[in-house]
Amino acid sequence: MDVKQYLEEGEQVVAEARQSRFRAGGRPFFPETVVATDRRLIIIQPLPFGRADVFFVWYRSISAVRLKRGLFSCAVEFEAMGVSHGAEAKKEWGEAGVAEITGIPCDVARKIIEVIQKASS
Repeated sequence: MDVKQYLEEGEQVVAEARQSRFRAGGRPFFPETVVATDRRLIIIQPLPFGRADVFFVWYRSISAVRLKRGLFSCAVEFEAMGVSHGAEAKKEWGEAGVAEITGIPCDVARKIIEVIQKASS
């Protein structure tokens, strides 16, 4: 899925990760993509028949972020205002505003957390 169609004018991609299909925490069908730009997080959840759910989370709305390390992949968990809906078990959107993106490479997960922390400070 091409992320360029979701970028605003002048917005730059800083880090991009796609969920693993085979590692722990990943999704064998329709893996999600998380993109950290210089302004926000973009989470793309592909659906059957070429459709997709796209979530935009502005850094200023993120109040907490956590890296969860596994043996073969990592997860990024964050708490944000307005995050109170969602879909799949692999991306657990809680009513308390907690979201988790699982099954992504650890080096990219660390980069995404760095971007969130820099933008929030």
